[in-house]
Amino acid sequence: MLCVDSTQLYQKNDNGDYQLIDESTSEHYSFKIRDQQEYKLVFDDGYEYAFTCNGSDIEYDYDACTYIYGYTCNINWVKLWRNDAGSWTYVDMESQPNHGLNTYVLQIDSGYDYKVNFSDGHEHEFTCSGSDIRYDWDRCVWAYPPSPWQPPEIIPWYLGYDNNIVFMRDSHGNFIENAQIAVYNKNTGNYTQKWTNTPDPYILLAANNDSNDDVIVMCRTFDGVFTLETVDPAFGTDENVTWTNWTIPIMYNLEIHPIDQSNMPLHHVFVSMYEYTPFDPLAFFGYDTYWGCIPVTNCSGFSRCDIVAEKEGYRDYNATGLNWTTKSALIKDYKHNIVMAKES
Repeated sequence: MLCVDSTQLYQKNDNGDYQLIDESTSEHYSFKIRDQQEYKLVFDDGYEYAFTCNGSDIEYDYDACTYIYGYTCNINWVKLWRNDAGSWTYVDMESQPNHGLNTYVLQIDSGYDYKVNFSDGHEHEFTCSGSDIRYDWDRCVWAYPPSPWQPPEIIPWYLGYDNNIVFMRDSHGNFIENAQIAVYNKNTGNYTQKWTNTPDPYILLAANNDSNDDVIVMCRTFDGVFTLETVDPAFGTDENVTWTNWTIPIMYNLEIHPIDQSNMPLHHVFVSMYEYTPFDPLAFFGYDTYWGCIPVTNCSGFSRCDIVAEKEGYRDYNATGLNWTTKSALIKDYKHNIVMAKES
């Protein structure tokens, strides 16, 4: 029970009227109630909660406080200040971990002027009139893949600097993840990054140099090393963010293995596969006679697909929205078992 000074318990009598039987001024109230009796709680702000006792304990929490709340991104902390006769008084703070997408909730009181300020220097002033207030402050870059079923990449870039964000995509526009990356500075003759495993599909170039330096970005995949010449921007305060799209034409191979419910290979199976990717989607049709598998080559990276299999005497296999890769640019060949059940 928050922001409540008193809680009253009423019981309904035989006439259908509620009669006050107990009251609590504690933050954690507790009342004795009887089975099969009707009650209501009345809080000091006028809010009521009616209930019937069913023989078990009943827990009901009520929060009468008012809050400012919201989400942040690429922010370290949020501080709350109250205006007391023209002077700002510190009230509370919430840390925002990992520079990522976070939420904050800070309690406010009706009738006061407040402001929240964020770790990047941004401030927002407001007046509490008795209702909750939502205020979001987002300093991230949101990059959306071409496929609507995949979530966006949320990128906490370097605030206070110019940034060059290099996005790695395959020829179908899908993000390439889990590659090995190296960055060579042509101006200094040094590596600023050397073959580190990079789970994200982007490389953030910023806050490294006093001048705009020419760099070579290298991406190691299962199909070899690909290079891109671009710029690592100088220290800058304009916060210019450049988006650089880098197409890395890697393709994947998939072996489809039809098996029965006893894990025995099946033959004479017709298989079709349809990719969801919006850029040049692949549609494949194959028939297995005696190999026990249907190979599919040059598949789009990280895309989902539908697989349908048909065999006489077996129920059709139909998998939708299948994501068969491990989302790794270092693994080219994959295997997918399709389990087919006999017709009854």
